[in-house]
Amino acid sequence: MAVSKCGEPVFKGFFCKKPDSQVSTPSARSTTIINAACESVDEWTYNPGVGQFMTTLRFASGVLISIKYGERIK
Repeated sequence: MAVSKCGEPVFKGFFCKKPDSQVSTPSARSTTIINAACESVDEWTYNPGVGQFMTTLRFASGVLISIKYGERIK
C-alpha cells in the first residue's frame, strides 16, 4: 500500500463510513434506503518537512480516494 511508497505517516486514523444504497421502488415518489455494512476509511497524515504542506491521504477499502493539504510547516 502507500507505506512502501510514502513511508510511515506521523498520524494514522480511521473511521467507519456507512454507505447509503438507494433502491428505486415501482412508485417514482418513494425511495428505499438500505442499511449496508460500514466501509472502512483510513486517514494517514504526513509531515513532508519545513516549507511543505501537511498532507492527509484518505483510503476507502484500501484504495486512495483523496489527498488533502493542510498548513504549511514552519
